[in-house]
Amino acid sequence: MQFGGSAEMWYKYFGAETEIVGIDIAPRSAGTSFLKVIQGDQGSTAFWDDIARTYGEGYFDIIIDDGSHDNVHQIVTLQKTYGLLRDGGVYWCEDVHTSYYKNVRVQGGGLRNPESFIEFSKQIIDVINEKHTKFAIGVGKTPAGPHVDPQLLSLFRKVQGVHFYDSIVVLEKGEPLKFNRINSAPNMAYNRIDNPQAEEFTLD
Repeated sequence: MQFGGSAEMWYKYFGAETEIVGIDIAPRSAGTSFLKVIQGDQGSTAFWDDIARTYGEGYFDIIIDDGSHDNVHQIVTLQKTYGLLRDGGVYWCEDVHTSYYKNVRVQGGGLRNPESFIEFSKQIIDVINEKHTKFAIGVGKTPAGPHVDPQLLSLFRKVQGVHFYDSIVVLEKGEPLKFNRINSAPNMAYNRIDNPQAEEFTLD
């Protein structure tokens, strides 16, 4: 939140009841009635563990990462702060164009670099669709694997959507939306199950 300018902007945008906790590795702005400034390194898991102990699960309505823009920092911040977001909350990471910077300014950048924040975020799409890796609609259970990383499933078990925009990734947190399929075309010829049982169509 370098110099506190973005905090002031967000306060004006969200309104007079807004309370902001700002993180800076070397803060040069003082706190105000609406802003608390905490000094810390966003790449440090120990720092985020301290923040979690201070504020607790589900404390924040919105989390915005406008920090160093280094890929490893963005990934660590998402991993360590997503649990601090309440259900119905929004996680926003901006300036993710640095995911495409190869050997320039940041670590882990470059198109399709598995260490980039963009590539990490893409895996959350698999989390949302995880049940479909185990069950083929209209066909039945699929063979074992490959399935989604259990650690990712645990971390993002409450995610309703992930949205990619130019230089921005946004996550909506909450109980996964229910997927239901109505088979309105019984004569469809895609390896149908004859007389399917209810459990063969459930995604629970």
